[in-house]
Amino acid sequence: MNLQQMKYVVMIAEQGSFSKASQVLYITQPTLSNEVKKLEKELGITIFSRNKHGAQVTDAGRGISGMFELAKFLYKRLAVKLAEKRLLCQRVCKKMKKQRLDECLPLWSRLLLLLR
Repeated sequence: MNLQQMKYVVMIAEQGSFSKASQVLYITQPTLSNEVKKLEKELGITIFSRNKHGAQVTDAGRGISGMFELAKFLYKRLAVKLAEKRLLCQRVCKKMKKQRLDECLPLWSRLLLLLR
C-alpha cells in the first residue's frame, strides 16, 4: 500500500466512478483500476463494487476510505507544521547571519525538540 493508492481510493469514493476519478487525477482509467485491484488484493477486501453506473463503496471500503481520509488530513497537517518550523528556523538562521539552512542544522534540531 502506498500514499498514491490511498489517494486513488479517496478520489473514486468522492467521484463515484473510476472514469471521473481518473480524469480528476490525470491518469488513465485502466491504470487507476489496476492500482485499486492491487490494493484490494493486498488488503484482502473489495473496496468498490463496480457496475455500469459507476463504483459503489462497499462496507469494508467505507472503513478503508475513512481511514485514508484521516491519513490525508494528518499528512496535510504534518506538512503545514513542518513548513512552519522550517520557516522559523530560516528566520533564526538569517538573524545568525547564516546563508544556508544546513549551516544551522544543530540549531534546527534543538528547535524541533523545543517545539514539539
